[in-house]
Amino acid sequence: MLERFPLALDGADWVKRMQTPPEKVAMLKMLFAEANPAIRAAFEVRTAPWGFTIPIGVMRAVKPA
Repeated sequence: MLERFPLALDGADWVKRMQTPPEKVAMLKMLFAEANPAIRAAFEVRTAPWGFTIPIGVMRAVKPA
């Protein structure tokens, strides 16, 4: 792992960009709200304004000859 960094996403902006239907947005909000504490912590789930953070990792690999 060369580098790790968080990518914070605003939920409202993200679902708008993804053109997510309103019923799916409601489902996402419910799943985030009901997620267990470990998942909420891992993805830094926020409720106001709602959003989450994706942990990003940069890796380097070498293909064997």
